[in-house]
Amino acid sequence: MKTYFRLIAATALAGASVFASPCSAARFFDFSYSGTGLAASGRLTTTDTPSRGVLTITGITGQRNGATIDRLFAAGTVVDEDGNTIDNRLFTSMPFLTFSGFGFGTAGSDALFNPYFDNVDYNEFVSLNGVGTALRIIDFRLEEVAAAIPEPGTWAMMLVGFGAVGYAMRRRPRTTVSVRFA
Repeated sequence: MKTYFRLIAATALAGASVFASPCSAARFFDFSYSGTGLAASGRLTTTDTPSRGVLTITGITGQRNGATIDRLFAAGTVVDEDGNTIDNRLFTSMPFLTFSGFGFGTAGSDALFNPYFDNVDYNEFVSLNGVGTALRIIDFRLEEVAAAIPEPGTWAMMLVGFGAVGYAMRRRPRTTVSVRFA
């Protein structure tokens, strides 16, 4: 019976070690920026692993001037008459935004809002159907949010531990305690 238990325990630990390798998860960043007559804030979702110190933005939520941000434009979307495009990339350190920046839209608007860094200032470029309509200097802030989602390996090891404790308790010989009063 002990050999059987050891075989089950070894199989469970081997299976748990497969899941213990880190999985690729998203990273989250809270952003906010403001300028004259402008306020925007929300959360950016990015890839987990930077490529050359740059993360790819894969999602966005938030508000701009009270309107809900409802979409992230695809990388390569043209923002102006000169053919400039967005790249939806984020540096992992200052200045955070690339020269092309990221592009998003809000509910009820066809405009593309494009915050970016031009090596001197943070700016927001507003484009409607590929035609630039406004450029504003903005105060941009970004902060990474720690994810509180356990890795699959953590869950697997926890389940193996609970199983081992349960098995040990079940296999334990039952003892009876008798109390005598004189």
